[in-house]
This record gives sequence, structure tokens and C-alpha cells, in this order.
Amino acid sequence: MKTVWSITPFILFLLAWQFAGSRSATAAFFFSTPSKTMSTGVEMLQDGSLVMNSLVTGSEALTGFLLGNLFGAMLGIGLWYSEAVARVARPYLVGLGALPVFAIAPMTILWFGVGIGAKIALAFLSTVFLAAAQAFKGAQEVDPLLLQRFRMFGASRQILFRRLLFPSAMVWILASLRLTFGAALLGAFVGEFIASERGIGHLIVRASGLYDTPRVLVGVAVMIAMALTSDVVIDYVEQRLFKWRGNVEKAK
Repeated sequence: MKTVWSITPFILFLLAWQFAGSRSATAAFFFSTPSKTMSTGVEMLQDGSLVMNSLVTGSEALTGFLLGNLFGAMLGIGLWYSEAVARVARPYLVGLGALPVFAIAPMTILWFGVGIGAKIALAFLSTVFLAAAQAFKGAQEVDPLLLQRFRMFGASRQILFRRLLFPSAMVWILASLRLTFGAALLGAFVGEFIASERGIGHLIVRASGLYDTPRVLVGVAVMIAMALTSDVVIDYVEQRLFKWRGNVEKAK
């Protein structure tokens, strides 16, 4: 029943969109129709262009996402070990994390060329500082009394990391995965939008130049599908790794 209620607004939107497009040639030109967009998507699936471009963008975003979260987590947790370094680094993390990826996209083309490396770099830069900030915040959330007790009993740095810092930081990182994947996807798309020969960004730019609205909408639908798929996968990962939160609570 919940599923029916959740998809009802979408169905009503499609019906209204189809009705408006079928009644007006101008509306059909500017906004296409669901039927035309769907038929265009089927054609692109049949000729393989949609699958190829989707795999390119997905691989760029996923690689940048994984690398960004890995290095971001290492950086954020590492800052916890030195308050002096953390005080110096924190403004840089905040500033670089807030920097729009659009601002540095043209420079990454100069640094990495127009190949896949530039798109992965943009996806990585869109993710790493946010992941670092989340990991550092998570490490700071460790109960100081609990930390003191561990140290009183002679716990090594490895024990502190494995039992306290890493589980606490990962709770925060897992909570931000949806945001970081969206940022990585945006970074890959921006790189393709500026200069590329493949990918969903390239597909949308090329179709826009030809005023091919159905093809543009197919590209947009693929981006949405990627975001929804990542949400499902992240939900699964959170459920599988939720025991880390339980371990932290039990340790307290």
C-alpha cells in the first residue's frame, strides 16, 4: 500500500505531462512527452549508446567516490591524533569542502587532460574533503571518559583505533555516503559536461545542442536512476555494518 501511495504522484505527473505534450506541439518540442522519451530510451538501449555512456559515468563517479571516502576517512581520523595539526587543517577542510566543483573543473582539464582521469579527479575532489570532515567529527565524538579508561588499562594506539576511533568515525561517514555519492556523481558529470567524448554529461550536452529534448531527458533519467540505485546500495551497506554502532554503544 505504501508503494502505491509513493508512486501515485509520479504517475499523475506522467499523465499530466503526456496530456500537455499531446495537446500542444510547442510543449512537445520544449518538454517532449513520456511516451517519446521512453521510445528514445529504448532505441538508445538497442544501439548500445545508453549502456556505454552510463557505464562510463557510473565508473567515474564510483571510482572517485570510493577513493574520496577512503582518503577522506584516513585524513579525518589522522587529524584526531594531533590537536595542533587539526586546528591548522580545519579551516582548509571547510574552505575546500565548500569550494564549488564548477570553479576548478576547467583547471582539472589542464592538469589531467580530457580523459577519464579528469572526471575521476573531479569526483574525488567533490568527495574527499566532506568525507574527511565527517571522519574527523566522528572521531571527536568518542566519549572522553571511555577513552581515558582505555588508556588507563594500557590500550595501544591500534586498540584505540580499532575499538573506538574507527567505529565512531564510520558511523558519521556512513551517514554521509548518500551526500558524497551525489557529490561524486556531480563531479563526474561536470567533467563530462566541460570536455568529453563519452558519458551521460557528453550525451546531454550533445543532445542539447541538437535540441533533442527526449535524449536529454533520457540522460537525466539515467542520472536519477544512478542516485536511486546508490541509495538502495547504501541502505544495504548500513544495515550490514550497523553492528559498528552497536559495538560502540556496548563499549560505553
